[in-house]
Amino acid sequence: MAISRDNRLALIEKLSEPEGQIWLLPIGPGDPRRISPPGLDAIDRGSFSSGDKRVIYLASQPGHAARTWLQDIGSSNPRAITCEGIEGWLISPDDKWLLASRKEGDTVVVSMENGELQDVPHLRRSDNIVGWSSDNQLFVTSVAKSRRTSVHVEKVDPRTGSRAPWRDVAVPPIRGMFVQTPQITPDGDTYAFMYDLALFDLYPVEGVR
Repeated sequence: MAISRDNRLALIEKLSEPEGQIWLLPIGPGDPRRISPPGLDAIDRGSFSSGDKRVIYLASQPGHAARTWLQDIGSSNPRAITCEGIEGWLISPDDKWLLASRKEGDTVVVSMENGELQDVPHLRRSDNIVGWSSDNQLFVTSVAKSRRTSVHVEKVDPRTGSRAPWRDVAVPPIRGMFVQTPQITPDGDTYAFMYDLALFDLYPVEGVR
């Protein structure tokens, strides 16, 4: 799900039985360690805080909707920082805000200090939030379509809704692929595209009525 900023730990969801556990895996020497307690069923979204001392992840308790949990990496006692149905895993670079969404689909930012919710004003239906920038704003774009040659990216202040053009990101010309929204590093120096390949089988059919 995420790699610590010092490149020493990976945050993962265990996919083999029993599923739904959160583990820390060392990148290099060391032993893997489960950090999520029994009774939490993890979902495959999570990240590290900027100092790599804490992690957040999505998980649900039996009979309850998913929410976001915060946990020190040396502890086995997470605490919920959002209400049920409020899900988010992207922390702002200053560790003060969590980008999340309601189950209705509305985007909000959550105070990491007291859990207070704030709507992100003036978002458009076509907006797709890519992630945080290093100055605690949001990279926002529309979904890349396979026929587009570039994606227009703007930076939006999540507290005021003010926005400014950032740049147009070129879409790689990959034939037969469905190119997804770019992923951008907070400093804006690097971006990457994911893409899907759709394969179909064609069959001749005779005697159609």
